[in-house]
Amino acid sequence: MILLHRKGAKGWKDLLTTEEFDGDPNPKSKFQDVAKAMDLLDSQDRWMEYFSEAKDLATPSQLRELFASAIIYGEILDVREIWERFKEDFMKDYARNMSAHIAEKLVLQDIEKQLDDSLANHEIEMPEHFEAFAEDSWNKDEEPERGNAMRATMNAGQEAIFEQEMVRVPEPCFASSDLIEEVFGEYITNNDFEALSRKVILTATNDRVQEINFKVLEKIGYQEERTYLSFDRVDSNEPNTAIEYPDEFLHSYNDSGVPPHELRLKKNCPVMLKRNLNPAGGLCNGTRLRVKELHRNLTECEFLTGERLGQRTLIPRVILTSGRNLPFTEETFLLFIGDSFP
Repeated sequence: MILLHRKGAKGWKDLLTTEEFDGDPNPKSKFQDVAKAMDLLDSQDRWMEYFSEAKDLATPSQLRELFASAIIYGEILDVREIWERFKEDFMKDYARNMSAHIAEKLVLQDIEKQLDDSLANHEIEMPEHFEAFAEDSWNKDEEPERGNAMRATMNAGQEAIFEQEMVRVPEPCFASSDLIEEVFGEYITNNDFEALSRKVILTATNDRVQEINFKVLEKIGYQEERTYLSFDRVDSNEPNTAIEYPDEFLHSYNDSGVPPHELRLKKNCPVMLKRNLNPAGGLCNGTRLRVKELHRNLTECEFLTGERLGQRTLIPRVILTSGRNLPFTEETFLLFIGDSFP
């Protein structure tokens, strides 16, 4: 393995010296140490160096994301050792406003959420009484009293502004039952896809968008359906990047400008263009369409707005680039569109 990556070595000393890799001029005593210094073998020291460098470049939130990703994809040899060494760097943002004990609880909870797994499976135990923490730190019964007490300290001018800022939402604006049923129910029941396409639900996150889209598609029922799968690849000048980021990671990456890896569509469902395809022809980012026909590599859609209202157009499979928050460009071969119920 070492011979494949060391050119011009004339003897054992040349093979055992790794100064060009780790700055150490002294020959190693074992070839295993040489391979580790050359990053040919995984080692705990490599992860120590990784996070030592990252803590000076990344925010605490970014560090936690890196830690979660390293656990999932990097096969850290000793997760607990990394946590103990760098946990204060992971929790700097929380520790500014609370005790270290509480900050540690919240940071571990954040990492577990990103992992979708218990850290106990990686030999990191939650602090004791963690389940009771949320109730201990925020008492919902005391909050109204605190709010009233703070309001009593306002002067006349402040209270006038406060009253103007607080707007009562009219009762008709509240959903009386399931939100999806409230907005789309009667149109789905009557197969009134024209009216269905004029209704939307606004959401705050991409994950919520996909969740609502899935539920509405389930309710639509027996319309013709097709699932389009993306083909993802890494475009990077670094030769090892494609290996470091497997297909599972690329498929799970959720970019607001790119449809999900599994794009599920049904005939007559509304969709929205994710990028500019043909602005002169009315196909711009945000254009709303309705699916009319589902084909293997394209969809036939109908314009729902604008000068081309009612006209049909074809949406092909194309290569989209994304990865704005990644250290490389991700190329995705898929349709331009995504479901557009929210």
